[in-house]
Amino acid sequence: MNSLNEFLAEIGHEELPRMVVDRNGLRVFTDSDCWRLNTAGQDKDAINVGRLKDHVLRYAFSRYMIYRIERHSPATAISAAYCILSQLEKVGFLRKHYESDDRELALIDAVSNVLSGLRSNNRVSEFYDLARWYIWGADHTLECGFNYEFALQLSRIKIPGGVKGEAVRSKDSEVGPLHFELEEPLVRRALLEDESESFEHRQQRLAVALCLAFGRNPLNYVRLREEDFINLTADFSEAPPLWQLNIPRIKKRASPRELFRAETCDPKLAAMIQDLINYNKQHSTCLNGRELPRSLFLRQSPIPRLVGTDSEDYAFCKTTSDFQMLISSWARRMKLTSPVTGCQLRLTSRRLRYTFACNMARQGASRAALAEMLDHTDTQHVGVYYELFDEMVAMLDKALALKMGKVIGWFKGKIVDGNEQAINGDNPDKYLFFVGEENPQEQIEIGVCGKRRLCHLDPPYTCYLCPKFQPYRHADHERVLRILLEDRQARLNKYDNNRLGIQLDDVILAVGQAVMACREL
Repeated sequence: MNSLNEFLAEIGHEELPRMVVDRNGLRVFTDSDCWRLNTAGQDKDAINVGRLKDHVLRYAFSRYMIYRIERHSPATAISAAYCILSQLEKVGFLRKHYESDDRELALIDAVSNVLSGLRSNNRVSEFYDLARWYIWGADHTLECGFNYEFALQLSRIKIPGGVKGEAVRSKDSEVGPLHFELEEPLVRRALLEDESESFEHRQQRLAVALCLAFGRNPLNYVRLREEDFINLTADFSEAPPLWQLNIPRIKKRASPRELFRAETCDPKLAAMIQDLINYNKQHSTCLNGRELPRSLFLRQSPIPRLVGTDSEDYAFCKTTSDFQMLISSWARRMKLTSPVTGCQLRLTSRRLRYTFACNMARQGASRAALAEMLDHTDTQHVGVYYELFDEMVAMLDKALALKMGKVIGWFKGKIVDGNEQAINGDNPDKYLFFVGEENPQEQIEIGVCGKRRLCHLDPPYTCYLCPKFQPYRHADHERVLRILLEDRQARLNKYDNNRLGIQLDDVILAVGQAVMACREL
């Protein structure tokens, strides 16, 4: 340490401070090799400057990290540190000490080797952070082993941005958006059927539902608090509840929970949120005599490394990896098998985000609106979803509907031989007839409604999706399937809005399942 202090005195630089304040006004202690940053729900929260064994270069690197911490978000500072250190480690640079005469040449050699390796693998976009550090170092800590001429050469390199939207564009069956006809209905049906009452299973269910509904990143969700769920009509006793969820934004220049986007919740999603909040009440967030903010996705015990720090408010908040685990664990628990791959469905928040974005693009959302929904700062990243617009509507046919109907499992009714076996079979008002849109004169008697009260759905289209529906075993359900397929195609041909066509898909798959069930009987 004395040699470093002597070196700093010689070149006129100050020693490192023991503590700095980040852009959000929170403290970061820099008096050890491992610096803990205030990342508010993210998994990576530390920069290990001790990985650089050369004390002079460690000082230069620490100075750059302090600059990033004070002017940028904690997450970007950690990301830059990880990228720089991992790339230097790959070329064997980190664990060596250098003399003043060869430090400059060794660093130039290491940076050049990193660039050559990235070029050979067509990954030059990953060179950005290392190049920025070297250029900054040449401007501010030149005497620590940087070369101004080499920095000028680096500044002239055009570093391309990362490839955007490849997983979406390729429609990868493992990491791309869910198949709209086959996989997404499977997930939505499983959500409706999941009635497990354990704490973790409630969290799993809500995590998947939120991703499908709003398409945000895990960090948006783990920063949610119970107070963000609001009944807008609470002051009007006779008005039905209107629930709103204020989702924290994660823009780079905003502090955690500084900006929000208000989203209206449909009744089913609102019920799931309220159910989890009620269950959360049995878990305390009191720590050292202080009641901490109550996260929506609550941990049962605090994160030890956050206790006593400026990030203590997030000690009972799940991390982004915890949130990811909720989603993947739910898919395994529900034993979801992908009809596309025949293997267990791989479910992640990113796949659900892609699925949400594809749905919004298909339903006609503007690029600006979709960018806002996805919490992007501009529209450059949403173009890929519109590139797929014409491909999003799969052409359902009779063979696919018959094959996939049972796999998706939308049909929940009970098949009967006649009215004598059916609930309400003695009530002609409950007899159901199917009428096609293109030919209203063509009516097909399909079964009996088992509801005791008046049905408020949209018969006969909703009948095949209803568990109270009792289709006749000998009814011509195959004819219903043919008419629905024809109506679907007519809608797609007539309207530019593809949504009008795909609204029939769940019904078509349910009818296909009913046809196969009748055949088996």
